Amino acid sequence: MNGKQANYVGVAKGFRDFLVKKDGLAKKADNTHDKVPMKIDFINNEITMGTLGLEDVPATTYKQAQEIVGTLADKGYDRLNVSFKTFVKEDRSYRFKVMKHLGGSPAFQETTEYFASKGIKFSYYVDYARSYYEKTRYTASKLNRKDASVLNENKSLYNYLNNPKYFEVLAEKDLAAFQKYDIGSLALDGFGTSLFTHYDHGTIGYSNEGMAYVEHLLQLLNDNGIQTALYQPDAYLYKYVSEYYDAPVASSELLFIDATIPLVPLVLSGYTDMYSSYMNFSSNDADAALRLIEFGIYPSFVLTGESTYDIKRTASNDVYTSELEYLEDRIDFYYSTVNRALKEVAGREMIDHTILDAGVVLVEYDNGRKIIMNYNGSDYMYEDVKIKSKGFEIL
Repeated sequence: MNGKQANYVGVAKGFRDFLVKKDGLAKKADNTHDKVPMKIDFINNEITMGTLGLEDVPATTYKQAQEIVGTLADKGYDRLNVSFKTFVKEDRSYRFKVMKHLGGSPAFQETTEYFASKGIKFSYYVDYARSYYEKTRYTASKLNRKDASVLNENKSLYNYLNNPKYFEVLAEKDLAAFQKYDIGSLALDGFGTSLFTHYDHGTIGYSNEGMAYVEHLLQLLNDNGIQTALYQPDAYLYKYVSEYYDAPVASSELLFIDATIPLVPLVLSGYTDMYSSYMNFSSNDADAALRLIEFGIYPSFVLTGESTYDIKRTASNDVYTSELEYLEDRIDFYYSTVNRALKEVAGREMIDHTILDAGVVLVEYDNGRKIIMNYNGSDYMYEDVKIKSKGFEIL
């Protein structure tokens, strides 16, 4: 790379061009918005270890989800993106199932019809890559022939990694139910940074084979009219991504760094919408909101209709505040702040990112809009514009 392209922006754009030419990455037909979208994930059902084995823990009924979304829609949040997350006990994983104790088919269909009437995008959370608590007949083996498992992020239980050759098999089992309930979009988890080599009945399954199995799965879903949004997908999957969830806004901290830059947003902005990790838990809202603005990423939250205490001993025990009554002010703050900054560039391509000074960043979009952010504890003058402490200005 030469001249003005010999920097991290040039690296990002060069990689994006490679994905377009060699991998089929394509822009959506109409990706711009007049308002910033916001993502809401509902935990509908979880499980816990009871006296006699695994027990269901209903966290949000379909009616409760409809009421919460209605409350948010009435406040003017009309570009909501809603997902349901359900642990299916017999499958030991997050799969699609309409549950009687959550309201059953009538309540589920009434809720999804309500979402459609309000123009709210709905998807169902599914994880074909992992099982929980116990292995299944689809679990892969390590090269030493022990079950392939990793300690869950919340350090309380193991995830068993499924053999990639079964991803498509699991999806085919769900297709009839997707079609019955008119599920047109899935929020797929488990495929980001999940490539592994494993033992498979006398042969070795290599990671590149796993990549091919994942692509076959996504192609199967797309061929059946189902959009595939993914949580932190690897780059080879970008061409299948309808929306990017849990977008990174910080370094991995595996190296000493001078600054954190929005590499993935520079690659994907203008091509797909990107949503943050859950903002329920931010310890510094002012800086976190500025970071979303800097990276062009939309806010996400996880909610339950029941008390957060109910999911304390489940796989969602890392969610420690999830009720709307405690999060409504925070949701209002993030949405109003991010929308005020990004509504004129939502869906546009980020074409430049410049660190002007310590704690001061300038971002430019393809429609000519520029946003300058000041993370510092004092005001900053840029040319003849004053940017307030912990504030931003649209140029």
